Amino acid sequence: MIRKINTILIAAIILSVLYFFLSGGKHFIVWAYFLAVCGLYLSKWFKHIVLITSVAGIFIALRFFYVTPAETALAVVLFIFIIPVPYYHSYEAKKTAKELREKNKFAKDKYAQIISEHALSFDERKKREEDIEKIMQLYIIGRELSKKMFFEDYADTIIRALSNRNGVISVTVFDRTNGFWKTIASSKTFHQNGWQEYVAADNSLEAMNLCATVKNPVFIGDEESTVFWPLKIEDELLGAVAVVCGKKFAGDYVKEGAIFAPQIALNAKRVKLFVEVNEKSRNDGLTGLLRRSYFLDRLGYEIRREKRYSGGFYILMLDIDFFKSVNDKYGHLEGDKVLHSVGGILSDYARREDLVARYGGEEFIIFMPQVKRYEAISAAENIRKAVEKQKYYVKDSEFSVTISVGISGYPDDDSSLEKIIKDADDALYKAKQNGRNQVAVYGDNPA
Repeated sequence: MIRKINTILIAAIILSVLYFFLSGGKHFIVWAYFLAVCGLYLSKWFKHIVLITSVAGIFIALRFFYVTPAETALAVVLFIFIIPVPYYHSYEAKKTAKELREKNKFAKDKYAQIISEHALSFDERKKREEDIEKIMQLYIIGRELSKKMFFEDYADTIIRALSNRNGVISVTVFDRTNGFWKTIASSKTFHQNGWQEYVAADNSLEAMNLCATVKNPVFIGDEESTVFWPLKIEDELLGAVAVVCGKKFAGDYVKEGAIFAPQIALNAKRVKLFVEVNEKSRNDGLTGLLRRSYFLDRLGYEIRREKRYSGGFYILMLDIDFFKSVNDKYGHLEGDKVLHSVGGILSDYARREDLVARYGGEEFIIFMPQVKRYEAISAAENIRKAVEKQKYYVKDSEFSVTISVGISGYPDDDSSLEKIIKDADDALYKAKQNGRNQVAVYGDNPA
């Protein structure tokens, strides 16, 4: 701005000097040149001013002092050369504007490209982070599952790993052995029996090879979806995981099932093999039932699990009446046959989820999860009648045996494991005291 003012001042001084020192009326020509110079200077901002000042300058020159033909021709030539000045400025302005538009468009395109690349980079980074997270979760689940030796521990690990994931409402784990489904555990314990009925009734689940959504059980709401993960190795169906989630998350858990299910299936196979091998050392050689030590190891876990999930279980303590007399009268070989036969009857009448063991000598014990009091009593009576009905033959003689049964359970007896077993034993003692060949329940008054 200061530079412009200085230029104007210098021009004004020069013109003033010329104006005062020129004589003979020629000072008017200063105004003509002044107007021409002003027009050229101001045309930078207002392109048509140069035409106005040029015409005014020529008019002054022709009006106020004598002009020769040569000077007139010079003025005309000057005017002709001055005319293109505004158009030159206009052309330059348009050219500059065009260049600015092109640069602006290039800048916008470049900016859009940078934003697009940044968004793509962000999406790719986010996807990689999600993939890494899934791999880490798969590693953690696999590591935890590798420590588990029983189906119940393995199922609890899966439930803990999946229950807190985004959109998950419940998780249920199933075992599939010898063509039968078994609900091992569920995060919604009150649905466990419903899930057992669901998988037993839907034959299409056996043919599933890929993770997919399935028809909801009746106890699952319409706003939810059930995603079924079959656990298969080659053509062997080992079990399944049912993930109930919000509808908008179903597609995600179908995809995640393809990642997690193979790892879970491998661990299911490992647990099954361990159980099969372990059965050879955990079972009693004579009766085929569980050994006492193994039974007690499992019982502690099973009772904790039932208190947590189903809320009801019963212990049946059974003893063969007057078994010593059988050994004394018919010999120990026949006594072993009786033990073997009673063990077979207990196995036949027990459910798949029950634990049946030889507790010692002629004494047996049964753990019955997920039953009510009347169901435990009914099961005990059926076993008692079956044992009483069984006949044994030694040469020309025939005999039979009877059993006495004592029952205790939770929640009737909210005590420790040791106390619940002792209460069942006390109930057994009461049955014997009352005449044997009967069932007694801990806490009931004698008949």
